[in-house]
Amino acid sequence: KWGYIDTKGTMVIPAAYDNVLLFSDGLASVHLNGKWGYIDTKGKMVIPTVYDSVGPFIDGLAPVHLNSKCGFVDTKGTMVIPAVYDDGGPFIDGLALVVLDGKWGFVDTKGTMVIPAVYDDGSSFSEGLAPVRLNGKWGYIDTKDTRYWED
Repeated sequence: KWGYIDTKGTMVIPAAYDNVLLFSDGLASVHLNGKWGYIDTKGKMVIPTVYDSVGPFIDGLAPVHLNSKCGFVDTKGTMVIPAVYDDGGPFIDGLALVVLDGKWGFVDTKGTMVIPAVYDDGSSFSEGLAPVRLNGKWGYIDTKDTRYWED
């Protein structure tokens, strides 16, 4: 079982979980009985362990997977972006990578598809650019969907 210790090695959250991940936005992902949820820094279960998989909170939202679909919850556990996506990643630069009907795009924190799901593959933003694949070629897009391709 897994729990958390402080910087002095003192157990602060008992080892009661099958797996644990790092804290982000004050919450940590915990795995119990085959499902994931989130606890706060005191060990209180804030978001019940009901999800198949979860990601870190960034900008107050985290990707969660339920019944083979991905959505995004806030730090209170409210599903603020419905679980309609095939997959999704954490918010970076205000955008989250999502997969819809096998195509990759990006949503903002309100759930608006700001970069259409037209790409064949992709990854999250880093320093304002995200790698994407379209028609067998890799390139980069910025947060406005401007494409940068090698010739």
